[in-house]
Amino acid sequence: MSSSVKNLLWIAVFGFIAAAGPVTFGGSGEAQAQTIKSGSLSGRSGHKVSGTVSIVKSGSGYAVRLGSNFRHDSAPGPYLAFGRNGRYVSSTLFSKLRKRRGSQTYKITGRIEPTKFNTFVIWCKPFKVPLAVARLN
Repeated sequence: MSSSVKNLLWIAVFGFIAAAGPVTFGGSGEAQAQTIKSGSLSGRSGHKVSGTVSIVKSGSGYAVRLGSNFRHDSAPGPYLAFGRNGRYVSSTLFSKLRKRRGSQTYKITGRIEPTKFNTFVIWCKPFKVPLAVARLN
């Protein structure tokens, strides 16, 4: 094979690799996310909640990740939100909790800027009480 044909093949291979886009992790279709804040959940209002929470940033925005150690007892209407100094901020409510246990990820929607908050909250919408909070560092 001539050197010019070999060069064309290498160009084609590298062009294909470059066109394939970034390497992805976890099947999310995004480049690996960077953790910007994290904390440990603790129950409130008589509820038993534990596990880790992380705020991550990727090319498509921010998300909340609950760790594989996440556990939540039963409560009606649990929603995810942020707060300041342990207190819930109502304008940050962004998603209903899908599962009571295990690893899960939620895209932060709307105009919520999670870097402006130092508390993550699981909020009981029907009874307007916190179910869990985590100080974010």
